[in-house]
Amino acid sequence: MTEAEQLKKHIEFLQGLIFKFSPLPKVLVVEDDAVDWDLFKRLLDKFQCVIELVQDGAIAVEKIKANNYDVIFLDQMLPKLTGGEILDKTVGMHEGARVIMVTGYPGNPCVSRALDKGAVVIVPKPITFETLKLFLVPRYD
Repeated sequence: MTEAEQLKKHIEFLQGLIFKFSPLPKVLVVEDDAVDWDLFKRLLDKFQCVIELVQDGAIAVEKIKANNYDVIFLDQMLPKLTGGEILDKTVGMHEGARVIMVTGYPGNPCVSRALDKGAVVIVPKPITFETLKLFLVPRYD
């Protein structure tokens, strides 16, 4: 292994530790569209949270199995697995997380069924700062 590869592996390990033990909210964004991905990143950077972005449904399942997220933003139309299929494969694994289905097709019956599978709300694209604030800013009643 080259020195650069070793350094990359070490950095990934440290990032994993920071993510695992951070007291900040942990957010997973599952989105395959580069424009929407960039929008999520720019908006989420305004909040104090630890962000993971993935573009593929199969990787999202592995991430959900391995981590405890506070919020999961989940696109419906993804490569390999749909948002609904991700919810099917991770039943009981995202118990503490608020799962928000984000879609360009809010009227699609597949999207509506996501509410029965663990999503708390369906949000139309494009995502906005005000929408993110609803799920990331603590409420004190």
